[in-house]
Amino acid sequence: MNYIIESNSSPSIDQVGNKALNLIKLKKVSVAKVPEFFILTISAYLETLKYNGTTKPIFFTKRDFIFPPKIKKEIYNLLKNKFKNKKLVIRSSAILEDTPFLTFAGQFSSFLGIKGIGNIIEAIRKCYNSLLSENAKIYSKVHNLQIRDLSTAIIIQELAPVSISGILFTADPVFGHKEKIFVESVKGLGDNLTSGKKITSYLEIDKKIKNNTLFLEKLRTLAIGVEKIFGDPRDIEWGYDSKNKQFYLFQSRPVVFGNIKKYLPKVTIQGKKIICKGKVVSRGEANGKLKVVRGISDLKNVKKDEIIYISTKNISNKFIGAMSLSKGLLFQGGTLSHFAVIMRELKKPCLTGLDNTKSLIKHDTQQITLIAEKKTGSIYPS
Repeated sequence: MNYIIESNSSPSIDQVGNKALNLIKLKKVSVAKVPEFFILTISAYLETLKYNGTTKPIFFTKRDFIFPPKIKKEIYNLLKNKFKNKKLVIRSSAILEDTPFLTFAGQFSSFLGIKGIGNIIEAIRKCYNSLLSENAKIYSKVHNLQIRDLSTAIIIQELAPVSISGILFTADPVFGHKEKIFVESVKGLGDNLTSGKKITSYLEIDKKIKNNTLFLEKLRTLAIGVEKIFGDPRDIEWGYDSKNKQFYLFQSRPVVFGNIKKYLPKVTIQGKKIICKGKVVSRGEANGKLKVVRGISDLKNVKKDEIIYISTKNISNKFIGAMSLSKGLLFQGGTLSHFAVIMRELKKPCLTGLDNTKSLIKHDTQQITLIAEKKTGSIYPS
């Protein structure tokens, strides 16, 4: 049995998961270059479980995780014959991942710029183990999923030499408008964008109007082309090599919309002084105690129904569990980042680009009201 399949094959979702299936479709009819990739199938994951004496991944720990020699040999031959000594991207592709309702955004591990058989095996090991992380368990519990239903393939892909990385949505995930393309980008690799670690460049492109700037016009046609291929609004991960003037596509999944229906806030805030304002990346309203999270060590103190402000730039998917407990979130990342996507899934209010964080910090542990109705949201004392 071959546990690795090529990108020009036609597998089922049960073999490769959603992310890889979408990537195969992108490569076959792509409007931009998709870096060469292969897929370590879900069968390899299940066989590895079996080889380690269990069919229940919940009991599967890193300490006793051993790859079957036949699978390890296939991976070695792939690296030797296809990728040589190139830097690679290793990422998960789970069956339940990247659906119109469940993205698992940032829940499963991805690794960029990996070289060498030992490092590749370790990266795959970590992707497998991330299925059972505390964050994934919390995410699954919130969405009434059974952890035992999770299984994953692994995408093994050549690292593209990008100078700019970006995310674009072919519809507005916050308000539901579909006439524009929404773009966020950063210099360098894309994990700085999706994780919310860096402040992004943000722009909106009209779908129907040709752009005078060649770069933006290529982005516009790329976005429209991908949306046409899949037939619905898309969340697209892309990159650009400025040296060779080359666009790359890395991912396409359905856009997950938040609370897009019009509503009027229930809480009366007339006459109250605004503590802070910010850009709305997920609509809604919340009332609760403010909890300032200055680092990972503060996460253990987050309580249910608090409104969280993440004041540190050193953020990761370890914050997801606290977000699922919260009534709302305040942070400084982008509209298209994983954090914003998760909050829209949860239908909870979220602001970014906060204008007065000093005032916000002064209200730590105090009761506040968060209203995220229009493009700009506000925080008031309760």
